[in-house]
Amino acid sequence: MKLTLHLQYEPDWLNEFVDRCQGKLRTIKGVNCFPNIGGVWTIGRVHVQDELSNALVSQGAAGVDGWLALCEDEYRKAAHVYAWQGPNEFILDTYKKTAWFNEFHIAYISRMSAMGLRTMCGNINVGWPRLRKFNDEPPYPPAIRSTIEALVQHDGILSLHEYGPGDMRTGQGAHCLRYRNTVAEWQAAGVLVPRIFMGEIGIDVPDESFPLDHHHRGWREWVKDENGQPYPAGYLEQLKWYAGELEKDDYIIGASIFTVCNWDWVTFSVDRELAMGIADIVAWEPEVIPPVVPPIVDHNIIDLVDQLKVRTPTKAVIHHSGGRQRPVNVLRHIQAIARYHVRHNHWNVIGYFAIIDADGNIYRVNLPQTASYHSGNWATNLESYGICLLGDFRTYDPTPEQIASCRWLVNQLDVVQVVPHKSVVQTVCPGRWARWGAQITGV
Repeated sequence: MKLTLHLQYEPDWLNEFVDRCQGKLRTIKGVNCFPNIGGVWTIGRVHVQDELSNALVSQGAAGVDGWLALCEDEYRKAAHVYAWQGPNEFILDTYKKTAWFNEFHIAYISRMSAMGLRTMCGNINVGWPRLRKFNDEPPYPPAIRSTIEALVQHDGILSLHEYGPGDMRTGQGAHCLRYRNTVAEWQAAGVLVPRIFMGEIGIDVPDESFPLDHHHRGWREWVKDENGQPYPAGYLEQLKWYAGELEKDDYIIGASIFTVCNWDWVTFSVDRELAMGIADIVAWEPEVIPPVVPPIVDHNIIDLVDQLKVRTPTKAVIHHSGGRQRPVNVLRHIQAIARYHVRHNHWNVIGYFAIIDADGNIYRVNLPQTASYHSGNWATNLESYGICLLGDFRTYDPTPEQIASCRWLVNQLDVVQVVPHKSVVQTVCPGRWARWGAQITGV
């Protein structure tokens, strides 16, 4: 499970929490505290006051120097931190502010990458309702596309915040799980989806009349027992539901529950009792019920079908994935591509015959006789192999290892023609083919 804690200090029960997760804890987030837990990715945030943070972002690229002056010492001290969170909750309520946001973050991501550091950017309310009233061009929201593309290029993470208004299970329209609406709109606009970390989740209802927690009411104000007391078991039910939903989306790497804090945010407080319940959710595994396997009688029908499927492709069509060239886990990345092709495109199999990673490893993902939907032209699908190189070659080229492996593979397949996807249908795939295609075709 992808749930984790949002720490504003390191409580004395933290090691107990980690042990109770039984090795299943994937991430931990700390604000001005950066726990170093073996096998767990630490997401770090250096707290900068909102007024100063917003002022720096409003300077665009020029504000990055000021940000690094405040934070770089902490970045250097905590070398184990997997990713560093940038400015928090900059409100995107005008196009001018959105332009500042993009300019700042593109420069910030590049500077951090040059220092060997990974960034987690965004840290915004995922619905962005204020920007909608300015009639942004549909499909919405392409507004921070350039920041997202910079994150993908530098293997960064996008951070989003979402809360339920009294109950987390109110549906994805305006509250929890609304990140799926945003992701769907990015995909429809052709925006590559980066890894996403839900930087803050839980229950939050703004109330100007409420004297605590900066006029926000947290879960302890809404989830109560019959005596009107905070009811952790009821909140844990909601968190378990949310954790189960997150497991359905591979691009989500974690979600931190706001918050472990002993001086503020009292109605949001995650204490030891609640944390141990969260650990049990993290460690939980659903019961696996063995499937019933009926007897299979084939009477050689399979042999007949295989004969009908035999084909002799004469072409290789070269593609790029459009995603990360060096994903953290190549196999999981390829599985995500397959899921997208089958679940979103409704194809029966992944679209390619083979996929080649940045190190030149070749992954055969279909049988040679399987005609898949890779080219957008069925006649070409029948007579060709689809070969996909991981990466987005609109702005950079395949690695020498990828090119060498692709050249070797097409020679092994004994095809008479090697073409880019863009020669078959109208597409930008596989990017700047004219720069490197001849190294594969020899022409």
